[in-house]
Amino acid sequence: MVNRMDAGWTMLGQRPPFRALLAVASFLAVLSMVVVPVIVATYEGRDERTLARATKEIEAPGEDKARFLFNYDRLILDHLDAALTYVEPLSDDAPLPPGVSEWMEPGEVVASPAVADDPHVEEALGPVVGRIGLDGLGSPREKLIYYRPPVGADTSLLLWGESFGNPFSLESASERINSQPPRYLMMLAVAFLIVPAFMLVVVAAQTVLSASRRRATELEIVGMAPLRAWRVTNREALRQLLAGGGGAALVVAAAMLINIPLLDYSVYAPDLVARWWYVLGGWAVGVAAVLTVFFLVTFSWRVDMATRPRPRGRKFAGWVALVGAMLIAFTASGAIQDAWAGLAGWSNWVVAGMLVTTVFIYPLCGWVTKAIASHAREYGRGRMSPTWLVFGAEASFRTDLAARSAALSALVIVIVTQMSLVSLFGSESAKEAENHFRLLDGKALDVNIGGFQPALPQLAAEFVEGLPEGTRAVLVEETAILTETDMTITPHLWITANDAAALGIDEDTTTWKGLTGTLSIILGADFYDGVRVHITETPFAGLEQSLERQREWEDRRLGPDTGPPIGEPFMTDRHLMVLADEGVILDRYAIVKATNQLSAPGWVTDLPGEEWRLGAQLKEHQTRWVHLFGVIGATVALAAVWVRTIEDMRESARRLAILFTVFGGAALAKQVQGMRIGFGALVGIGLGAPIAALYAMATIVLDVGVSSPLPLVAGLSILAGTAALAAWWASRKEITKVETQWKSGRTIQ
Repeated sequence: MVNRMDAGWTMLGQRPPFRALLAVASFLAVLSMVVVPVIVATYEGRDERTLARATKEIEAPGEDKARFLFNYDRLILDHLDAALTYVEPLSDDAPLPPGVSEWMEPGEVVASPAVADDPHVEEALGPVVGRIGLDGLGSPREKLIYYRPPVGADTSLLLWGESFGNPFSLESASERINSQPPRYLMMLAVAFLIVPAFMLVVVAAQTVLSASRRRATELEIVGMAPLRAWRVTNREALRQLLAGGGGAALVVAAAMLINIPLLDYSVYAPDLVARWWYVLGGWAVGVAAVLTVFFLVTFSWRVDMATRPRPRGRKFAGWVALVGAMLIAFTASGAIQDAWAGLAGWSNWVVAGMLVTTVFIYPLCGWVTKAIASHAREYGRGRMSPTWLVFGAEASFRTDLAARSAALSALVIVIVTQMSLVSLFGSESAKEAENHFRLLDGKALDVNIGGFQPALPQLAAEFVEGLPEGTRAVLVEETAILTETDMTITPHLWITANDAAALGIDEDTTTWKGLTGTLSIILGADFYDGVRVHITETPFAGLEQSLERQREWEDRRLGPDTGPPIGEPFMTDRHLMVLADEGVILDRYAIVKATNQLSAPGWVTDLPGEEWRLGAQLKEHQTRWVHLFGVIGATVALAAVWVRTIEDMRESARRLAILFTVFGGAALAKQVQGMRIGFGALVGIGLGAPIAALYAMATIVLDVGVSSPLPLVAGLSILAGTAALAAWWASRKEITKVETQWKSGRTIQ
C-alpha cells in the first residue's frame, strides 16, 4: 500500500522541491563539524613537532653536559619573516635538530622547503646546503632556518644546550607566534561555519516540510504509527542527508591522504591520520546532528494532522521591538563614548551589541514588517489598488517568513560590516607604514646593537669600519629614567663633527624638530620632546659610559635593592643608524650578513619603523583567516535566505492562483511577488545598515585610520542582489507553471 501511495504522489507531482539541497546542506554541516577536531588535531601535531625541536637548556653551564650552543631569533627581510635558530655543535656527537640530516659547516644554512630556494637567504646569511625534513617542521609550509655561525663570530649570547626535545616549553622562534590560538579558530568555525551550515539544514528541511506532513497525515489516517509514517514519507530526504554525510566523509578521507593548503598554512595529513578518532568522532557527531535537526523540524508532534489549524503567522509585540532598539542604541552609545575617551572597553560594548542584535533583530524586523504590511493594506484599500491590497494581505498572512529573511539579511550586514572594520583596523596606518618603509628603503638602516655583549665596543667599531664607501653611522642611545610618577625616555645622539656637518646638526639642536632630512624621518620628529646631541671624535665615545651605567644597574638589580633608581638612568637601548650619502643605495642583505659575521645572534637589522610595518603585516595575516571564515559563513547564510525566499515565493504563487481568474492573467501576481522580494530586502537593509553604522562609529571615533570597507560591502551587495534576482526568476517560473495548470484545469500542486 505504501508503494502504491508513493507512486500516486509521484504521478501527482508531489515531490518536494530542492531535493539536492538536503544533500548539499548535510555535506556542509557535517564538514563544518569536522573542522573542529581537525583544528585540534592540527594544533596538537604542530605542537608535538615544535616541542621535539625545542632545546633543553642547561641552567648551570658546563662543558661536561653542554653539547651545543643555541639561540632563537627571526630573519626579517622585506618580503620574508622566518624563524631563525642559531646552532653551534660543541662536539662531533652533538645531537642534530629534528629534520636535519647532518651538521652544516660554519657560515652555512639548512632551511625549510618554504624558504630554501629564496636567494635572499643566502645573501643575508650564507649558502643553503640542505633542507629540513617534514618531521622537523610545525607544518609543511613553515618558514624555518638553522644557521651555524661563521668562525670568529662572537657567541657570548648563545645559550648552552643539552638535547632537543623539551616537553615543558615551546620555542619562541616558530610559526606559533604568527598564528591564532586554537580556541579563537574554533570560535570562528562555530560562528561562521557551523551556525550558517545548520541554518541551511533547517531551511532545507522546511522545503520538504509541507509535503512530508501531508503524506504523513494520509498514512496516519490509514492507521500507520506517526514515527513510522515520518520514516516512510522522508525516505528520499534521509537518503539525501546520508549522501551529503558520505560526501563529507570522502573529503575528510582525501584530507588524510594529502596536505591541504589554506592561505599560508597547510593542514598536515599525518596529523589527521595519527588522530583519526578525533576526525571520525567529529564526522559521526555531524551526521547525528544533521539527522536530529531534520527530525525536529519535520516530525509531527500532534497525532491528528488533519485538524491542525492553518498557520496565522506570529504576532510581533511592539514592546519587544522597542526594548531591542533601546538596547542596541545603549550598547552602541557605550562603545562610542568609550572610544571617544580612548578606553579599551569599547570593544566589549561592540561584542555585547552583536549579541543584543542577534537576539532582537528578528522581533524588530517582524514588528517593522507587520507595520509596513498593515499600512500597505490600508493604502491599497484607500486607493482601491489591487496590487497594494494583495501585497499587504500577502505580507500580513505570514509575517514571520518575511521577517526571517529580513532579519537574516540585516544580521549579515551588521556582522560582516563590523568584521570588515575590525579586520581593516589601522589599515590606513599600515599604508602609511608601508610608504614610510619605501621612503627609507636603500637610504637608512637601524642596527640594534643591544648592550649585553662584553666585546660590544670592539664589535661595533669593527662593524663601522667595514661599512661600504658612501655610508656613515651614528649612535642613538635611548635612556630610560624613572621619576616619582612616570618614566621618561631621553634620546642621546653621538655623532662626529664631520657627520654632524653633513647632516646639518649642531650642539644647539635640542629637539628632534631641529633635525632635517633622512635622520628626522628615521627618528620621528614628533615622537620625543627633546634630545641630547653629543659631538665627539668617534660615534662610540659614549658607548663605554653607557655600558658602565648598565652594568651598575644590573649589579644593583641583583642586590638587595631591586627597584630602579629614581632620577637615574636604569635602562638603555642602543642603535647604530646607518645612513647612505646622496646617490648611494644601501645593500640591506650585505649589512645583515655583516652583523651575522660578527655576532651570533646577529644584531637586529631593519628599516627604522619596520616594527610598525611588520605589526600591520601580522595583523593582515590573522585577518585573512577571519575573512576566509567570514566569507564562507556569509555565503552560506545568504544561500539560506535565498532558498527560504524562493520557497516562500512558490507557496505564495500557489495561493495567488485565484487571481488568474479574477484579473484574467498572471500580471498582478507577478507584480505582487516582485514587491514582496524587494520588501524583504529593503526591510533587512533599512534596519541592518543603520545598526551597522552605529557600531561602526566607535571605530571611526578612534581615528586609527580605517580604510573603507566598501569593496567587501559591494561584493556582498552583488551576492545579495544575485540571490534576489534568482528568487524573482523562480517566482515568475512558478507563477507561469501555476497559470498553465489553472488554465488546463489540473490540480495545482
